[in-house]
Amino acid sequence: MSATLFNAPAESPVPFELNQVTKRGSNSFHGKATYRIYDSLFDATGYFNTTKSPYLQHEWDLEAAGPIWKNRTFFYGGWFGQRIPLGTLFEASVPSNDWRSGLFSTTIIDPETGLPFANNQIPANRISSVALAVQNDYLPGPNIANGTTVNNYEYHFPFNSDLYRGDWPIVRIDHTVSKNNSLFGRWMMRRTPYVLNNGLPALIWTRMRHHQQWVVGDTQIISPTMVNNLRLGFSTDHIVDGQDEAGQTPPDGSKVLTNIGLEGANPGDLTGQGFPEIDISGLTSLSNVSGGTKANNRIFNIVDNVDWQRGAHSIKLGGGVEHYHNFYGIVPNYGTFTFDGSITGSPYADFLLGLPQSDQRVNPLGNRSQDLTEYNLYIDDTYKVTRKLTAYLGVRWDLYGTPYASDHLMYNFDPNTGNVVVDPKGISKVSPLYPSNITVVPGDVSAIAQKDNIVPRIGIAYAFDDKSVLRAGYGIFTSRLDSSGALNNFLPISPQLGSTGPFSISEVYFNVTSPGTVPLLQFPDPFPSSTASAMVPSQSVNGYPQHVDHGRLQQYSLSYEREVARIGLRASYLGSHGGDLNYTVNTNKPAPSTTPFDSSRRPYSQLVDTTMLRFDGRSRFNALQFEAERRVSDLTFSASYSLTSSLVDFLDTENPYDVLGHWANDGQTRRNYASANMVWILPVGKGKRFMSSSGPGMDRLVGGWSTSVLTYLASGLDFSPQFSGSDPSNTSTFGGLPDLVGDPNNVPGGKNYHNWFNTAAFAAPASGTFGNARPNSLEGQPLYQTHLSVTKSVAITERVHFNFITQISNIFNHPQFLNPSGDISVPGGNEFTSQYGTFDSLESGQQRQITFLGGFTF
Repeated sequence: MSATLFNAPAESPVPFELNQVTKRGSNSFHGKATYRIYDSLFDATGYFNTTKSPYLQHEWDLEAAGPIWKNRTFFYGGWFGQRIPLGTLFEASVPSNDWRSGLFSTTIIDPETGLPFANNQIPANRISSVALAVQNDYLPGPNIANGTTVNNYEYHFPFNSDLYRGDWPIVRIDHTVSKNNSLFGRWMMRRTPYVLNNGLPALIWTRMRHHQQWVVGDTQIISPTMVNNLRLGFSTDHIVDGQDEAGQTPPDGSKVLTNIGLEGANPGDLTGQGFPEIDISGLTSLSNVSGGTKANNRIFNIVDNVDWQRGAHSIKLGGGVEHYHNFYGIVPNYGTFTFDGSITGSPYADFLLGLPQSDQRVNPLGNRSQDLTEYNLYIDDTYKVTRKLTAYLGVRWDLYGTPYASDHLMYNFDPNTGNVVVDPKGISKVSPLYPSNITVVPGDVSAIAQKDNIVPRIGIAYAFDDKSVLRAGYGIFTSRLDSSGALNNFLPISPQLGSTGPFSISEVYFNVTSPGTVPLLQFPDPFPSSTASAMVPSQSVNGYPQHVDHGRLQQYSLSYEREVARIGLRASYLGSHGGDLNYTVNTNKPAPSTTPFDSSRRPYSQLVDTTMLRFDGRSRFNALQFEAERRVSDLTFSASYSLTSSLVDFLDTENPYDVLGHWANDGQTRRNYASANMVWILPVGKGKRFMSSSGPGMDRLVGGWSTSVLTYLASGLDFSPQFSGSDPSNTSTFGGLPDLVGDPNNVPGGKNYHNWFNTAAFAAPASGTFGNARPNSLEGQPLYQTHLSVTKSVAITERVHFNFITQISNIFNHPQFLNPSGDISVPGGNEFTSQYGTFDSLESGQQRQITFLGGFTF
């Protein structure tokens, strides 16, 4: 794989370019077979842990390649597999044995009489049959005598907390049709099943992720100076929850409802993985991930490129079409029931009596799909002006289609009228429960694609001599990044798959109890016979400008490279600025003031949030980079350092009337970043500096050793201060950015892991205002990680070698922490409380981990 991370050529639609080339066969047979083991036995204990959780992971990597028809047809096949056999330890909060029998140590009010139960004991004949079935079948009793109902139950789940196995096969066939024409086909797959747990032994849920890619290619040499490459690709991504997996059958929510005798919670009579969500304050929630097809997505693309060498010009031109199809199936919902103690004085007593404080049900949408198509054309020319000067000029056009839904369940919000606009073919499907005070009108909701995405790419390179060169580049790139910085083909989404808009509305009911009357909500049928008393959740909407205006990133770079004493040196300046970048903001807030908040002060009083997509954000990026590299002899190294500033002006969206101009760190870029890598082939063994005359036996023992060291040093990632619990702006914005009133880096007693910034440097904003602190104005823990690997290679025969590799990540066991919460309103908001997870960062992992790999190559 090769990568161009800045000023990518016109062939690439984004500022970076990745070229992945898979292995292929040849006229001789080659292959490898390796095995790697991860075992917590060899790992250090985590910073916040007193013991190590057992962990074991096996990895196999098999490859084989060779001829099918000599000089004509070749194959390559590979398989990478993972197995993670050990389980996971869980803790849960469950009711005490006394509670399970209806006995409480505090006063419990009988809702029928309004008087306390005698001896705080609920009679057995008053305990709901539904609650009793839930308790007996799904809610275990305590097995840890800690005197509380917090973490008083422990159990071992026999599967990993992530995937427990994975398989990644690949097959490639290459065929030479003639000396001017060759074909290839490639198939890849990812198959990763999961068996997971949602907090209690019975709450098992499963997932199957099945991803496949097919690619076929045709390379045609048209003439000695012209080559055409045609590629067709098709990929699928299938995610299904709730199938039987590894002998485990997750609970079917419809059968659970039948088993416990709970009625009315499944109005659509759906089936599949799930559980009625039962939330009892202070205890582990009884809930589960609902099953169904979460994705059945497909991508088809066709790309054609022509390479043409014409004198001093290397011309490349081409184009492509890419079609995306996303599908979201029916995902059942089995109701939500909340017990908070508001009826008897004890949440669990409310549950035993079958009296929820509130409940909710919905008949969900499902089997929904969205499609969009993208088109692109480009041409570029690399021109050798003179022996020393090379120029590059390219231009690219992209048409990013906007999504459409075949079921027409699409809507938009019109900020000028306050109306919800619905596709005319879908307006009959608006839920009858949708509030009548929200005006719904038919109209065109399809986003209109921008058609003038024509952008240039320019570059020059001047070689002063054979050891030094100056390079410069400039390019404009169309931005399709969402507010998190991730590529989003389906922007804007209207609406996102899995959401409901005005088409599927939850029914919410709140209990009404008084002595001598029948409660409104009571097991076994806790839903009224009529929806007249249903409380429809306060509605929020999403909206977007109908005419999509993709942002632009202008990138420019200048670098000087020189070789000194066989060491390659490079100094570079990289810069970019962006305009018309997209972000979302809730526009349904009154202006901040000292007037207490009232919903009537909202611009659209019939709605809660109106989240609008805007295209007017800006960004600024500047970086200096220095690199050194030596790739000759038995000692090679590379080192780099960068000083970077990356700012955006649309992160502070608390006040929709004053978003832009508040420049802040982007939160993803480290200001200082240095890395160094060294590989040393030890000078021992036959033909080496030491023991050069070793015989075959001794050489197998002392020769073939090498070691590699990789070190990262960097500034911390930025994070935001915040306060919580109050609404000083009187806009129904609880919490947010505080006021900056001092120096957060002036920490009494000095910075440490338990006191990282001075919370007294911030204060909740004054009444009628938002905070003036900037997003990402605090810096987290600096990065420091060193990794070591030792490799031993032994020649078994001339063609067969055995390799053994030991890798030690974070060799000095330097703890690397996730950023504090930054909350100044609660204790510990300036304290580190967790380490990086294994997959949180490429530069760092958790505690020191040691792995061993052995394998044969031929």
